[in-house]
Amino acid sequence: MVWGLRQSAIRGWSLWQRKMATSFMPSSELLPVLQGKAPEILSAAVCGDGLSADPASPVLVFPAKPPDARKAKTCVIALNRPKQLNALTADMCTTMRSIVKDRIVPYASTTDKDVFDCAVLVGSGDKSFCAGGDVKHVCIEAFVNGRPKAATGFFEAEYAMNFDLSALPAGKTIVSLLDGIVMGGGAGISMHGKFRVATERSMFAMPECGIGFMPDVGATFVLPRIPHRFGYYLGLSGERIDGSAMLSCGVATHFVESRRLGDLCEALLSLPSDSGETEGVSEALIEETLSSFEPSTAKEIRKHANAPENSEQGCAHLRGRAWIPTVFAPEHRNMASIFAALERAAESSESAQATLNKMRNLNSPRSMQITLEALARGASMPNLQSCLAMETLLAQRACQPDSFDFYEGVRAALIDKDKSPQWRPELSERALHDLFMPIMPTSHL
Repeated sequence: MVWGLRQSAIRGWSLWQRKMATSFMPSSELLPVLQGKAPEILSAAVCGDGLSADPASPVLVFPAKPPDARKAKTCVIALNRPKQLNALTADMCTTMRSIVKDRIVPYASTTDKDVFDCAVLVGSGDKSFCAGGDVKHVCIEAFVNGRPKAATGFFEAEYAMNFDLSALPAGKTIVSLLDGIVMGGGAGISMHGKFRVATERSMFAMPECGIGFMPDVGATFVLPRIPHRFGYYLGLSGERIDGSAMLSCGVATHFVESRRLGDLCEALLSLPSDSGETEGVSEALIEETLSSFEPSTAKEIRKHANAPENSEQGCAHLRGRAWIPTVFAPEHRNMASIFAALERAAESSESAQATLNKMRNLNSPRSMQITLEALARGASMPNLQSCLAMETLLAQRACQPDSFDFYEGVRAALIDKDKSPQWRPELSERALHDLFMPIMPTSHL
């Protein structure tokens, strides 16, 4: 699908459609969501613009209006599909873009009093921040209903949202509270922001190779830049890491115990307005607030985050996995070489053996091949924008039947649920090269 057509469709959304997708609720109703209680207990409220808030809306915003001038202009945005682990739909991505453009990044037609300077992003329910995108619906559209362009529209809306969240102007900030599951699209909606807060309940993964896809949502920019080749490990294996490892490797910037998230959120909503030249809340004040909620263990993890993998303290994300920098080293330029190195590591490491078993028995060989090439290309690309353009091209081709194992992976995992995907072999070198050509222009983002 041509980006311009999608952008025109987004701009053409009526105000009524936006209101149907988003509900603004008073901050007094925030804690039931943060504490994991059913959203049905949230009482409907009437916003200042006359919109009746619907607790069942997939995106909720608190409060409806910024507070008085004595407080920072901070809101909370809640992804609100707890039964679906807050998985993203195309409408949710478009709604998020509308919130960013209309309520965080001011337009000339928007008065200052209606604009927020800081947004705290949370997931409702007690299990998940965001478990990714609704790939089951995408695959049914592309491969069952025969509408690949409609399916790729989801990825285009999602990547445009990722870029918007990464490109906020000076003085605008996102704080993501990554409590529970953070996978795929959940990483994309948070990892390009300034502040990313993990908890002891956090579970991060990029499991796309297990469904015949590839890490996207800007992961081809972020993962290759994680020290010790740990991002290559995450992208190719799909292994899960906890909140401590998230903080250590840089996926998270802070760590706060989940029981304190409600207090943290209230503290962020109560921050005083910046007394400097710029209105709103300063990033330094947000940093100070987040740090004040961190346990001493988090500060120790951050202290040793970039220590050599063989040092006495070591990195939290490499503990028990010291073989990762060697197995995923730059000289291993294809999956055969990586598997050979992983087999050698598995001779003396149970964790390496477990990763070897998962990659060999559960992941699509073709997806791992494409992922390795995408990460290598992303490592040399100048910015997130370029990587998202590459991912857009790959996502479009994934929704066609002849290149990826996307449908087969989603079928086995989410549709038929037989857990027995019939993976195809790797592409030839020429076919792999052609898959990435031509790289789409980036001006649409």
